[in-house]
Amino acid sequence: MRRGRYGAWGYVVGAYLLESALFGAVLADGLRYAFHSSSDSDIPTGIGMLTGAVLVWFVFRDRWRCIEAHASRYCSGLVNLSVLYVPLIALVYANVRGLAKARAFLRRA
Repeated sequence: MRRGRYGAWGYVVGAYLLESALFGAVLADGLRYAFHSSSDSDIPTGIGMLTGAVLVWFVFRDRWRCIEAHASRYCSGLVNLSVLYVPLIALVYANVRGLAKARAFLRRA
């Protein structure tokens, strides 16, 4: 895979953390709604964040290097500028690759 001029490892980690937080927040809100929990309880938040991190690990596992190589093509060399869009590119690319791998796995099964 063709790489860019600058490394994007930190941006891929940022994309992982961003997606973990998004999944975790959605799961935590779902747990609060399902179990009629009060909003000040930390148990649904902890369960949601942990479950979100595990689910996102399944999306990013075995694809860290290719995600980093793809995202590195879009790094501008200016950290303040790249931090605005490269993690989003890495997040979208990871999910597209994850869905393609899941689709291939389901076809085999």
